Amino acid sequence: MPLEGALKTTDGVGDVGLIFGVGGAILPGETASVEIEAFGLARQISLVSMLVTTNDAFAGLNSVRAPNTGTGSHTAVAYDAGSEANTELCAHIPGPPCGNAEVSPADMPEGFIYVHPGIRGDGDVPLDVDWRNPVALIKIERLR
Repeated sequence: MPLEGALKTTDGVGDVGLIFGVGGAILPGETASVEIEAFGLARQISLVSMLVTTNDAFAGLNSVRAPNTGTGSHTAVAYDAGSEANTELCAHIPGPPCGNAEVSPADMPEGFIYVHPGIRGDGDVPLDVDWRNPVALIKIERLR
Protein backbone atom coordinates (compact mmCIF):
# COMPACT_ATOMS: atom_id res chain seq x y z
CA MET A 1 0.00 0.00 0.00
CA PRO A 2 2.81 2.53 0.68
CA LEU A 3 4.22 1.94 -2.83
CA GLU A 4 0.76 2.46 -4.35
CA GLY A 5 0.38 5.77 -2.52
CA ALA A 6 3.82 6.98 -3.60
CA LEU A 7 3.23 6.04 -7.24
CA LYS A 8 -0.15 7.76 -7.41
CA THR A 9 1.52 11.07 -6.56
CA THR A 10 4.55 10.62 -8.85
CA ASP A 11 4.81 12.77 -11.98
CA GLY A 12 4.64 10.69 -15.15
CA VAL A 13 2.62 7.85 -13.59
CA GLY A 14 -0.76 7.61 -15.31
CA ASP A 15 -2.46 4.78 -13.41
CA VAL A 16 -1.70 2.29 -10.64
CA GLY A 17 -3.32 -1.11 -10.20
CA LEU A 18 -2.96 -3.66 -7.43
CA ILE A 19 -3.18 -7.39 -8.07
CA PHE A 20 -4.01 -9.91 -5.36
CA GLY A 21 -4.69 -13.62 -5.48
CA VAL A 22 -7.04 -15.60 -3.27
CA GLY A 23 -5.99 -14.83 0.30
CA GLY A 24 -3.60 -12.12 -0.91
CA ALA A 25 -0.77 -14.09 -2.51
CA ILE A 26 -0.72 -15.33 -6.10
CA LEU A 27 0.67 -18.83 -5.68
CA PRO A 28 2.61 -20.79 -8.34
CA GLY A 29 0.35 -21.80 -11.22
CA GLU A 30 -2.33 -19.23 -10.32
CA THR A 31 -3.28 -16.20 -12.37
CA ALA A 32 -4.60 -12.77 -11.53
CA SER A 33 -5.49 -9.71 -13.55
CA VAL A 34 -5.84 -5.97 -13.19
CA GLU A 35 -7.20 -3.33 -15.53
CA ILE A 36 -5.24 -0.10 -15.87
CA GLU A 37 -5.44 2.83 -18.26
CA ALA A 38 -2.54 3.55 -20.59
CA PHE A 39 -3.13 6.76 -22.48
CA GLY A 40 -1.30 9.73 -23.96
CA LEU A 41 2.32 9.72 -22.91
CA ALA A 42 1.62 7.10 -20.21
CA ARG A 43 1.98 4.13 -22.58
CA GLN A 44 4.83 2.41 -20.73
CA ILE A 45 3.89 -0.30 -18.23
CA SER A 46 6.05 -1.35 -15.29
CA LEU A 47 5.30 -4.10 -12.80
CA VAL A 48 6.75 -5.11 -9.46
CA SER A 49 5.66 -8.03 -7.30
CA MET A 50 7.23 -9.57 -4.20
CA LEU A 51 7.90 -13.30 -4.48
CA VAL A 52 6.43 -15.61 -1.86
CA THR A 53 8.84 -17.48 0.44
CA THR A 54 11.52 -14.80 0.24
CA ASN A 55 12.37 -11.79 2.33
CA ASP A 56 13.35 -9.39 -0.47
CA ALA A 57 12.93 -11.04 -3.88
CA PHE A 58 10.65 -9.49 -6.47
CA ALA A 59 9.61 -9.96 -10.08
CA GLY A 60 9.66 -6.95 -12.32
CA LEU A 61 9.11 -5.44 -15.73
CA ASN A 62 10.37 -1.97 -16.53
CA SER A 63 8.77 0.37 -19.06
CA VAL A 64 7.21 -2.16 -21.44
CA ARG A 65 5.26 -0.41 -24.19
CA ALA A 66 1.53 -1.10 -24.14
CA PRO A 67 0.41 -2.83 -27.35
CA ASN A 68 -1.39 -0.71 -29.97
CA THR A 69 -3.65 -3.69 -30.72
CA GLY A 70 -4.09 -7.22 -29.39
CA THR A 71 -1.94 -8.76 -26.69
CA GLY A 72 1.74 -8.59 -25.82
CA SER A 73 3.49 -11.21 -23.66
CA HIS A 74 6.59 -10.65 -21.52
CA THR A 75 8.47 -12.81 -19.05
CA ALA A 76 9.60 -11.38 -15.73
CA VAL A 77 12.67 -12.58 -13.86
CA ALA A 78 13.26 -12.56 -10.11
CA TYR A 79 15.51 -9.90 -8.62
CA ASP A 80 16.98 -9.64 -5.15
CA ALA A 81 16.30 -6.18 -3.75
CA GLY A 82 19.51 -6.33 -1.71
CA SER A 83 17.66 -4.78 1.22
CA GLU A 84 18.02 -7.78 3.57
CA ALA A 85 20.44 -10.65 3.99
CA ASN A 86 19.26 -13.92 2.41
CA THR A 87 19.19 -16.13 5.48
CA GLU A 88 16.48 -18.41 4.02
CA LEU A 89 15.11 -18.73 7.55
CA CYS A 90 11.34 -18.70 8.06
CA ALA A 91 11.95 -16.36 10.99
CA HIS A 92 12.80 -13.66 8.40
CA ILE A 93 10.22 -14.41 5.70
CA PRO A 94 6.64 -13.04 5.53
CA GLY A 95 3.91 -14.91 3.68
CA PRO A 96 3.38 -18.58 2.95
CA PRO A 97 4.55 -21.03 4.10
CA CYS A 98 6.44 -19.15 6.85
CA GLY A 99 3.94 -16.44 7.83
CA ASN A 100 6.41 -14.34 9.80
CA ALA A 101 5.46 -10.86 10.96
CA GLU A 102 8.14 -9.25 8.76
CA VAL A 103 11.14 -9.42 11.11
CA SER A 104 14.21 -8.49 9.08
CA PRO A 105 17.48 -10.36 9.55
CA ALA A 106 20.18 -8.59 11.54
CA ASP A 107 22.88 -9.54 9.00
CA MET A 108 24.13 -7.00 6.50
CA PRO A 109 22.17 -6.70 3.24
CA GLU A 110 23.91 -6.81 -0.13
CA GLY A 111 23.01 -3.17 -0.81
CA PHE A 112 22.33 -3.54 -4.55
CA ILE A 113 19.74 -5.16 -6.84
CA TYR A 114 20.73 -8.27 -8.82
CA VAL A 115 19.14 -11.31 -10.50
CA HIS A 116 18.03 -13.62 -7.68
CA PRO A 117 19.66 -17.09 -7.61
CA GLY A 118 16.60 -18.78 -6.04
CA ILE A 119 16.41 -20.85 -2.85
CA ARG A 120 19.80 -22.47 -2.17
CA GLY A 121 18.92 -24.54 0.90
CA ASP A 122 20.91 -22.43 3.40
CA GLY A 123 18.08 -22.19 5.97
CA ASP A 124 14.83 -23.89 6.93
CA VAL A 125 12.79 -22.76 3.91
CA PRO A 126 11.74 -25.94 2.06
CA LEU A 127 13.59 -26.50 -1.21
CA ASP A 128 10.34 -27.44 -2.95
CA VAL A 129 9.44 -23.72 -3.06
CA ASP A 130 12.52 -22.91 -5.15
CA TRP A 131 12.13 -21.36 -8.59
CA ARG A 132 14.19 -20.68 -11.68
CA ASN A 133 13.86 -17.68 -13.95
CA PRO A 134 11.65 -16.52 -15.50
CA VAL A 135 9.15 -16.43 -12.64
CA ALA A 136 6.11 -14.87 -14.30
CA LEU A 137 4.43 -14.52 -17.67
CA ILE A 138 2.86 -11.09 -18.04
CA LYS A 139 0.21 -10.61 -20.73
CA ILE A 140 -0.78 -7.07 -21.60
CA GLU A 141 -3.99 -6.84 -23.60
CA ARG A 142 -5.42 -3.73 -25.18
CA LEU A 143 -9.13 -3.65 -24.35
CA ARG A 144 -10.18 -0.56 -26.34
